[in-house]
Amino acid sequence: MRLYYFLIIWMLIIFLGCGQSKTWQIETLDNNLSLNNTKYSETYKKLYPDWFWNMPYSEDTIYAIGYSETSSLHPENSELSAIEDGIKTLACLLSVNIKAEHRQISGEGLNIIDKNNEIEEIGAGNEDFVRNNYQIIKKFISSNHTLFLMKIGKEANQEPETTVGSAIIPPMPSWITKLPKEPNYIYATGESSLYYREIESWRNAEKRARIALAFSFEAKTRGISESLDGETVFTSSTSTDIHLNDIQIISRWKDQVLNSCHILIRMKDPTGVLWKKIE
Repeated sequence: MRLYYFLIIWMLIIFLGCGQSKTWQIETLDNNLSLNNTKYSETYKKLYPDWFWNMPYSEDTIYAIGYSETSSLHPENSELSAIEDGIKTLACLLSVNIKAEHRQISGEGLNIIDKNNEIEEIGAGNEDFVRNNYQIIKKFISSNHTLFLMKIGKEANQEPETTVGSAIIPPMPSWITKLPKEPNYIYATGESSLYYREIESWRNAEKRARIALAFSFEAKTRGISESLDGETVFTSSTSTDIHLNDIQIISRWKDQVLNSCHILIRMKDPTGVLWKKIE
């Protein structure tokens, strides 16, 4: 009798095991079919709209992109976050005071030490002004992120256009190796390593570009030599403290080989002559 029960249990185990195996195989095949499906693959690859890479710009309008990661549970919160991010970026582009110091400490037998201190102070009342005067031009939503193209200035009864993304990342632009030169404009670039949260990489690249722009307008250099424990230590410092207005984001590029994000920005040269001196 015991042997009989044992045989029954053994056969049930084999039967259930085969059923689970078949189910797993079917699910795997379905997944593979989905991934190989052309329509599915193309949709998945559409990570950026074209206007993300090449921004609209003009002399009298400031544009920015509001970033947010897309929430599958509450996509409406992602849109609100993207709008809020765009408002803060527009406020910074409108008017910002940048205080920055880059120090380098070196000496015989001493590894070179870099110390940077950077502060951005957005103009008083900027965010309130932008909050009351912004407009959403276009929006793009993927499974990864939510992007809103925004500008300062309202136009009545205009709904934002929903954009279809593209799988194509543009080839390396010329401004990566040489800045554009245009009468009465100063250009600068910013670079950031590609983080796990890519949105933070783009935000950091934008900040790096603004800092570089500030140093293009004003850079004070000084050097100090001192003795430390019998060793001569040399400290060189480059600093800037300047107010920037009406900064324009021109273009973006992503280096998929070196995993880095790049931003090109410009600002009108208030002196009218500085742009001639920058190579």
